[in-house]
Amino acid sequence: MTTEPQQPAVLDAPNDEGLGEIIVKDGPGGLRAKRFVGRFLCEAKDYGKTGVEVSKVYRSRTGKFVVQHQVAEWTEFQNRSDLMTELKLDWRNWRNLLGIGSDEPDWGDYTVDIVDSIDELREKVSPKLYRRVVAAVETPHTEDLDI
Repeated sequence: MTTEPQQPAVLDAPNDEGLGEIIVKDGPGGLRAKRFVGRFLCEAKDYGKTGVEVSKVYRSRTGKFVVQHQVAEWTEFQNRSDLMTELKLDWRNWRNLLGIGSDEPDWGDYTVDIVDSIDELREKVSPKLYRRVVAAVETPHTEDLDI
């Protein structure tokens, strides 16, 4: 399984804390949505033999952690093979279809978990993603150097 951790994006936030409105997909096919005020911390993508899993971690304005998991099986992608003819897609752009180097794929199932503390978060994400969240929470994003 390959993991591609992603750095947090800088939000154009309405206030100094970097908080903004966040809407995440939830449920089968991402047909539901959950909205809250918070900020994006980090994400990880795991590519395996059976599919791809994308985990994103956010911090809410009340300090809780919101974890969105997206699981997409490769077998689901086979059903999308008719896209080539319907939308005249170019298979040379296959990376975009899978969400690599662009927006996330919009296929698969989503779950959203909310935990109260960083200790509870450990059980919801991979060890590598957990270390990144701890680093994002404990250390400032920008360190001012007096040099």
